Order: sequence, then structure tokens, then C-alpha cells
Amino acid sequence: MGNVYIAERALTPLLQGAIFTRRELTSYLLGQHRQHGCQTDFIVATVGEATAIDRISMGSLEEGLPSAWIGDVEAFEAYQANYHTMLTRRQASPYFEERFRIAAAMSDALAAVIDESSIESVGDFTVSVRAQPAQGDGFRYLSRAFGSGFKPVANTKEETSLTQSVGVEGGSYHYCILVPAAVGVGALAVHIREARLGILFFPARSWTSILLKGLDTESFIHEIRARFGITFDGLRNLSEGA
Repeated sequence: MGNVYIAERALTPLLQGAIFTRRELTSYLLGQHRQHGCQTDFIVATVGEATAIDRISMGSLEEGLPSAWIGDVEAFEAYQANYHTMLTRRQASPYFEERFRIAAAMSDALAAVIDESSIESVGDFTVSVRAQPAQGDGFRYLSRAFGSGFKPVANTKEETSLTQSVGVEGGSYHYCILVPAAVGVGALAVHIREARLGILFFPARSWTSILLKGLDTESFIHEIRARFGITFDGLRNLSEGA
């Protein structure tokens, strides 16, 4: 949070392969934070024998927090209000663990803040990270897909797709967030179906997003693997090939 240029300079050694222990990492980022007038805040999340969250803000380091946030106060207050509303709406279920209800409410609350046009500091899309994935091997990004603008389904005995797009002219819009298949890869990709446009976020190669045009989802994934050596996977666009 703060000056992006300062954050990029601070994180570049990590992207180039520098290895820090938790203590070394927080000490290094605290030094960067203070060196540049405390303009940029950091949250450091580590996973190992225990999952830990540390925050660097206002010239100090807070360690072992149960939760943490940095950023726009108004945006965070809006998130908190939406979170409690969403959590109340999502009734507890004996069929799902409580953590899934909490995670869903958090996701819905973030989406609500993004959709709130009066909060100018928040936009684009959310990126979710899981600390204890099924693989048990560290942090992993979570993929997702979103779609709007589907054709109505007629009452018929014939097989009919529920995800037929009405097309660009009908206002259809679909995108998917794709994630690395391997753990420890600092990259993320977004593909927009109607635009046949893929966007790769790969800071180790470039702080600027990399655009790949004229490709469907599968071709986009193949092109990234061929050019950058990263295998991406995740939910596909809902009406791919429809």
C-alpha cells in the first residue's frame, strides 16, 4: 500500500531469487519502509510450522497478528460493513465447514467494495490466496470465472447448453482468472473471452502487465507456457467454444 515505485524496488530482490527467513524479510522491508519516509506499507504472510501475519506500517513492525489490513480507511470500513451483512445472509450449514461460509462472505464483501463507485481507491478484480491448500505445500492462488449475458433456455427435450453466450452485441461478458499449476510461482493471468485478450501479471519478468491478443483461453494458456515456461490452470470461461 502506498507508493508503487517504492514497493517495486523493495520487492525486486525477492523476485530475483533472494531467500530470506521470516525475521530477515520483515527486517528488510521495515528498513525499506523507513528509508522512504514510511510512504509504503507491507503485509508479510508466511506459512511453515505455523501461519503468521506481520504488518509494517507507520514506521513499526507488528508481528503475529490474527488478521491485518493496509490501505484506504474508507474502503476497509465499507468492507467490514459488507462482510458482516454478507455473513448474516449466509446461514450456517451442517454440510459445510464454517470457514467456507466466512471465506464466501469475505469474497462477497470485497466484490461489493469494488462495485461501489464512490470508493475510487479500489477497483479491478480480487485475487484470493489459500494458506492451506489440498496439496499442503504453501500459498496458492485460487482461480475463478465470471460470466454474464447468457441465452435463455427453452423448455425442450433436446440437449441444450446453459452457458450459451448472447455475444458481444448482446452485452455478454466473461472472464477467468488463471493460476500457476505449481506452487511458488509469482504470476497470475486473466483471460477475457469476448475480447480474445489475455493479460499476464509476471513481476519477475516485467512490472508492466503483458498483453496477448487474438487468443481463446486454451490458446492463451499454451502461449504462456511456450513463451514464459509457466503452466497455468483453473476455471475456464463459462461459455468457451459455445
